[in-house]
Amino acid sequence: MHIPIGLLIDRFSIKKVIPICVLLTSVGLLPLLYSSLFLNAILGRLLVGIASSASVLGIFKVVKTGFGEAKFTSLVGMSITIGLLGAMYGGRPVDYLVSVYGWKTVINAFVIIGVAFSILLYFVLPKASEEGRQYHFSIREMWQDVKSIFCNSRVVVLSFIAGLMVGPLEGFADAWGTLFFESFYGFDRGHASILPSIIFLGMCFGSTLIGYITDKTKSHIQVVFVSNIIMILSFLLVFSGKCNLYILCFLMFVIGLLSAYQIPILGKVRDYTDSRLADITSAACNMIVMMFGTVFHTLIGIFTEQFGGVSKSLVVIPAALILALILLSILMVKQFFIRNITVSSNVTL
Repeated sequence: MHIPIGLLIDRFSIKKVIPICVLLTSVGLLPLLYSSLFLNAILGRLLVGIASSASVLGIFKVVKTGFGEAKFTSLVGMSITIGLLGAMYGGRPVDYLVSVYGWKTVINAFVIIGVAFSILLYFVLPKASEEGRQYHFSIREMWQDVKSIFCNSRVVVLSFIAGLMVGPLEGFADAWGTLFFESFYGFDRGHASILPSIIFLGMCFGSTLIGYITDKTKSHIQVVFVSNIIMILSFLLVFSGKCNLYILCFLMFVIGLLSAYQIPILGKVRDYTDSRLADITSAACNMIVMMFGTVFHTLIGIFTEQFGGVSKSLVVIPAALILALILLSILMVKQFFIRNITVSSNVTL
């Protein structure tokens, strides 16, 4: 739903769309309280997922509106850091509240807070700019916008590269990492489960750090290139089987830190389209990256069944990173020659 909601934000402004999405996220919790039908619970969760996709789109729009493109990557990185901290450490306070007040009371409180927050956002978020008002709602125009993004080869290629590099997060940290450390290194469940979680901790720091470095250097592709190489080397060390627990903790943190490569890519794809479509282009890139998460989960599951274990199947992650490195190298060489040709032409003139 990134694309439809992104288009709605472009047409109707964040002041209208974001509060509605926050409200729908709260409403999606109600079937858990007031319905005993499993289908209603599924529909509620689906509604939560659809409306929640507006969060990252809202960040793109607010950063662009309030601070401009110059600070886009650093501020988006900081926002993602805050979001990850909430995802990592928000569970314990919720568990405590549930143990004290019961889950129904807690969910009711979340619904009320969500409704109040949606009302607050309506008054806090900025109105649509004059630039945004000149584009009227039209299915044909929306289709042309989507078509222009997905027919842009540079946007598609860079999004594809970002997808190839998402394996450490979507394939390793959130699903198969624990099983790998149990079977390959022989760690107990406690230590094996801690190691993949360090990747998310690393990304908390990396989102802000990588965003800041990218904004200062304006070298989006180069930052992604270096991140890719270090992640490949880190995985090769992990798969060597010769690392102790402390070295593995360090490598997991480094992998997580550099998994924030998504920040400069989200910023770079904006340069390849019209400024009016910058936010929706970043949303399309983010959508493609998330789709690759499903691909990694599926491939690792299939290979695990074929090879009879998770250790060999996880080779798909560094293999995808190497493919991304090749594509990045081609992209950088192409940019280098284009830059030299441009400079030579200017000197001749």
